[in-house]
Amino acid sequence: MSSRLVEALCAAGLAAGALPAGAVAIAQPDTTPVWGRPLDVKLKVSGLSDLEALPECFAVDVLDGETSVPPMQVHTTLLPAASGVAGERWLRVRTSGALHEPVVTLHVEARCQGRFVRTVTLLPEPARLEPAPG
Repeated sequence: MSSRLVEALCAAGLAAGALPAGAVAIAQPDTTPVWGRPLDVKLKVSGLSDLEALPECFAVDVLDGETSVPPMQVHTTLLPAASGVAGERWLRVRTSGALHEPVVTLHVEARCQGRFVRTVTLLPEPARLEPAPG
């Protein structure tokens, strides 16, 4: 979908009186990331209008410690919520490279109905060491 089409859809939503971006809520992730492995977490997003429930309406920047993960290594997917509640989705955030720092920061931006930014700080757990076979 082209950015002009997304902008037009977003403008139409604002003109129709859709929910303001301030009504969007982003919850903490459903899992704890693991240090030394790629990031793979889901954030529950609620309060979305139909026009905000598009993958193009979200941008996520990932910081591994103080190092920005290149955008080409950050993958986001908007999934339906298992609850089936209208306006709820899961925003899945994955990286193709492993996490190297004990602190990971996600800057999540919802940008179709205005601009809403949430910063989520994660503390990855150390990877479990499996015992060597006997």
